[in-house]
Amino acid sequence: KVEKMLLPDLLSCFVVYDKNIPYFYEILDRQNIFSSNKFLCTLFPFFKQLLPEYPFDTETEFIERDDSYNDYDSYIAKKLRSIIFG
Repeated sequence: KVEKMLLPDLLSCFVVYDKNIPYFYEILDRQNIFSSNKFLCTLFPFFKQLLPEYPFDTETEFIERDDSYNDYDSYIAKKLRSIIFG
């Protein structure tokens, strides 16, 4: 699909700045400023609007079902990674 080619490039357009130094998604986990999970959760509303054909549980639905994820943010980050990177 086209989205599999475009979404990683789109993700790389977003940057976290720390002391005017840009940090891209790919290196965030190697830095102590912003986790990649937090980065993806911050962008979640954008990607949810961009990808309406992918179902995401609400936080209430997530809490109500038994799941192996640690928390809702981990669920969102893992789901976005699977959509973006396949």
